[in-house]
Formats: sequence, structure tokens, C-alpha cells
Amino acid sequence: MSEETKERGLLGDIAVFAFVIGLALAAVYFTGNWPWFLKVVANLQAEVLDFVNVFTTNIKSVINVAQNVSLAS
Repeated sequence: MSEETKERGLLGDIAVFAFVIGLALAAVYFTGNWPWFLKVVANLQAEVLDFVNVFTTNIKSVINVAQNVSLAS
């Protein structure tokens, strides 16, 4: 894949993301339902934190196993 194609793909992804966020903000604005939007943001933050915690725990486990294997040999 050429650099130009990659760049177009990335710009397209960013455009779609911005469009979806814009739609969500417009829906919140017109319905006046801010608590719903804030709850979604809080849930996303919690999901990201859970993912980071699991990821770092898995990386630590892999490092421990690698250290144990290198010590055993």
C-alpha cells in the first residue's frame, strides 16, 4: 500500500470519527440529555482503564515467565 493510500485511509478514519462525535454531540444538544452523554464518556474511560490494567498485567506476566526461563537455563 502506498503512502498516499495510507494517508487517505487515516484521514478517512479521522473524518468518520469526527462525524460520529459530531452526531453524538448534536443529539445531546438537541435532546438536552447531558447525563446520558457524560455516562457514556465515563464508561469509555472505565473500559480504557480496565484494558490498560489487563494489558500491563499480561506484559508483567510475560516478563516474569521470560525471566524464570532465562534463570532456569
